[in-house]
Amino acid sequence: MMRYLKSFNEANITDEFLSGLQDFCEMNLVYLMDDGLQVSVDKHPVSREDMDTTYLSAVTLRYPLQEGTFELLVQKNWNDIKDVIIPFFTRLGREYNVITFDQLSVAQFFKDRMNKDQVQFGLRRTTVVNPGLTSGGFRKNFTIDDVIADRLDLGTNLIVEIRFYVSCDEVIVLEVPLPVKKKSIGSRVKDFLGFNESDFYVRLKGDDLQDELDDLCEQFLSPLVDDGFTYEIRPAWNGEFDIRLSRPETTNLLSPHQLYDYTLVMDRFIPLVRMLSRRYDLSEWIHFYSTEEWDINKKVFSVEQICMDKKPDFLVTRIKLTVKSRK
Repeated sequence: MMRYLKSFNEANITDEFLSGLQDFCEMNLVYLMDDGLQVSVDKHPVSREDMDTTYLSAVTLRYPLQEGTFELLVQKNWNDIKDVIIPFFTRLGREYNVITFDQLSVAQFFKDRMNKDQVQFGLRRTTVVNPGLTSGGFRKNFTIDDVIADRLDLGTNLIVEIRFYVSCDEVIVLEVPLPVKKKSIGSRVKDFLGFNESDFYVRLKGDDLQDELDDLCEQFLSPLVDDGFTYEIRPAWNGEFDIRLSRPETTNLLSPHQLYDYTLVMDRFIPLVRMLSRRYDLSEWIHFYSTEEWDINKKVFSVEQICMDKKPDFLVTRIKLTVKSRK
């Protein structure tokens, strides 16, 4: 896909734009936020000789320091966070105009008027030779394409912050043929059953909610898929959606799902539930099944209990939670 990024002297940042960008960042970074990452979106004035004073959105992703010290409360290197940060910048580049540093004011040029980088990493060395003279901090700049392609030479240095600037001007996408998007399970079910745009099911929810849930599950659960788990998003007759997480059995045809320990998935499942509970009305109960039968041998926990890290004391075959509607 080719993109043309507009110059940003055509409009100014509004409170509504800042709020939308904050929500976008929090939605895509909730897994890291649960682990201590702080997200701030601020209005940033820009003055240059070739343009009138205008504003950008300055976005900072930061791990906090211990009060009065340079010690990080949460110590993460690039390998610890890239599975979340790379998809985040992939989505960010599609939705927003992230400007290059050479469009900032003279004081913000990062020592290079021709700097086409867009993302700045604030780093801390893991070992400081003389802590009395230096905190071991330094910065490196990259393009969004560098981040998405994982072309960063950050080594094992600790991440202090990630900073970038966003213009409120839209990203203009040139007409270039794109691969056909794979249909969601919900869309395939509707095609099979013959639903069309006049059906109450489509009128009630629409494909956009199905796609939203697909995107969120992919964001939070994709590492589990790499480990052999699968998730399904199934539409119900009343317009609700069931999200089911299981681990298929490949050797025993009589039992299509493996028993697994919930602790194997909770680090990914809990942040997903927290994000879903912020944006959607969920059924009060999450179901944990210990056999293939859906009506027996199950226990339920409330959404609040799961968010508070309460977990079943038995092996499970499947987990099911229900999304009722948007808030």
